[in-house]
Amino acid sequence: MKILAFTDTHSDKKHIENLKKAYLKNKPDLLICAGDFTEMGKDIVLNIKKLHFGKKLLFIPGNHEEHKNFDSDIKNIISIHNSSYEYKNILFLGCGGGFYGKNEENLSKSNKQLEKMIKLFRKNDKTKRVVMVTHRPPYKNTCDYMPELQEHVGAKNIRSFLIKNKINLSLCGHIHECFGNSDQIEETLVINPGPNGAIIDI
Repeated sequence: MKILAFTDTHSDKKHIENLKKAYLKNKPDLLICAGDFTEMGKDIVLNIKKLHFGKKLLFIPGNHEEHKNFDSDIKNIISIHNSSYEYKNILFLGCGGGFYGKNEENLSKSNKQLEKMIKLFRKNDKTKRVVMVTHRPPYKNTCDYMPELQEHVGAKNIRSFLIKNKINLSLCGHIHECFGNSDQIEETLVINPGPNGAIIDI
């Protein structure tokens, strides 16, 4: 399956144009937004619609959209925040929002629920692939390192969740300095696709 993943577009017209060009050129099966698609939560429904180019769009809120209301019943635009969605025999999990701290509070609240979804999905086949979409990055990799602070600012519980549940692909955003970076945490490929997006085969 081919995915067009992106994050932190912040309703910028240039980013949206670049994503549409990537969509038309690469013809992905699915689009995934890892949050912060608005500027301070303004016009949530309008902005998420602008990022839907035809195929299904799975999304989570970023810190800019956290605690805001959005219509998740729009056709082919699906929120996976603290939830999951199965598509072409791959399970997509989401946990959005968050801003700082050693652990991501939203995942602390939803981790047991998400783990149950994984166990049910892999019940008869332990090798089935799972993609985790978070706004904040997992701790200690090239997607959470801020040079000006000289430290890793990702969430430790996201990292633990990826390892414990043998997640195949982790998509994240939030740290603008890390746009386009990727890394490996044990069995998990971690990618911050940035606002211009990345085409990923899984």
